[in-house]
Amino acid sequence: MYEALLAIFIIYGLLLFAPVRAKYYLGSFAFVLSLLAYGYDPIRAYYEYGIYTDLFRIFNDIDMFRLQGDDYVAYMGAPLSRVYVSFFALFTQNSLISACSALIFYGVSFAILLRIGRDSEATNKTIAAAGYLLVLITNYSVVIGNIRYTIATAIFVGLLYFDLYHHSVKAKLFYLLLPLFHPGSVLYLLMRLVTRKRMVFVFAGCAVLAAVMYTNIDAIFAYLIGFADVYFQDMQSKMEAYADVTNYAEPVASLYYWFFLQVAFLIYLLYDATKTADAAWRESTHLFRNFIWLMIFLSVGSVMNYQFMIRLFQPSILFIPIAFLFDVTNRIHSGKRVISRYVLMALVVLIAFVYYFGQTFGYHSLTF
Repeated sequence: MYEALLAIFIIYGLLLFAPVRAKYYLGSFAFVLSLLAYGYDPIRAYYEYGIYTDLFRIFNDIDMFRLQGDDYVAYMGAPLSRVYVSFFALFTQNSLISACSALIFYGVSFAILLRIGRDSEATNKTIAAAGYLLVLITNYSVVIGNIRYTIATAIFVGLLYFDLYHHSVKAKLFYLLLPLFHPGSVLYLLMRLVTRKRMVFVFAGCAVLAAVMYTNIDAIFAYLIGFADVYFQDMQSKMEAYADVTNYAEPVASLYYWFFLQVAFLIYLLYDATKTADAAWRESTHLFRNFIWLMIFLSVGSVMNYQFMIRLFQPSILFIPIAFLFDVTNRIHSGKRVISRYVLMALVVLIAFVYYFGQTFGYHSLTF
């Protein structure tokens, strides 16, 4: 599977130089990646490589739903996840869930890029390059192995764009469904709630709130559990697990190098896109960009707990390609050269290759 994924990435990298329309390029890319996901075996990955993913547990949940039906107690705090996982008990092959989840994640992500590209009057080449960048900086193992969080993240970013750029009322209503699919998306909704045009006081307030929660988290959850015990008990257990990093393998230094490289790349793209944009673009994207700044602030502020850090920074897998698309398009509209931006993107892609393919804990553990 490692070799197959490497070949796919190389082939689609070369296809960027072919005259292919972005929607066909991205559509076929999503299909191929989901087809490969069907062959992933989380059980073998666990027993042969010691790599645990949520999919290992989800396969067991599917089997239990198949045996016990609605009597099986699981995902009670996330009813939409319960519906989603139990649906695959109707089929004999558990691997369908990884293939469908990959198709949903990449399909939603690419649809967002195509819509933003259309709104920004971006070229086919720029949209396709943004999609390729998204695939390369995203951990494919997480997409097919953790499933729910990546899907919730992609859907949230799409709703965020329609909310803050198109001022869609429907997007605001659909926000409410996300915590029913993955409780962790509550963090995104809270971040959206405090996103304002002037963010100085928000940053200060977040710092104070973090200190209060750190010292009173048990009391806060005890109060919330009184309103909805099943939902908030599940969230509390997740928070406690993430807070204690000893529950997970010790992160290697390259994880932090890769994180700060992405932070630096995103900041640069945001700065350059804003510098070359006209006043109308700055105004229309102001809140959207402020949310991204808030995400950066919170994730960097959580650097001492890498579990919170990577979860808070998760939307960057879409924000980086979106910022790249904005930057290249704004430079084209302002009459500036863009070749340097493609070179910078190629450099980040090359580093992503080394990060994911060049380490034993990366894509080497992917198994058919």
